Amino acid sequence: GSKQGVSQDTKFEVLKEKEPIKYKGKILRGAPEAVALLQVVQVEPDLSYARILSQQSSIARDDKIQEKVENQ
Repeated sequence: GSKQGVSQDTKFEVLKEKEPIKYKGKILRGAPEAVALLQVVQVEPDLSYARILSQQSSIARDDKIQEKVENQ
């Protein structure tokens, strides 16, 4: 919400962790993959509502998100 610095029209990517790869006895983890794009449509002090702009796989309530900074 607004107490956390979110404002209307902010865009967020929904992130999913990739499966780790085992290589020569080591477990390697890649960077998370963006699977959806959200845009904030309503902001309250402790809560924000967003609409899904695009989606490549299913998303869930507690998925990780990251603000998408667009070049201007």
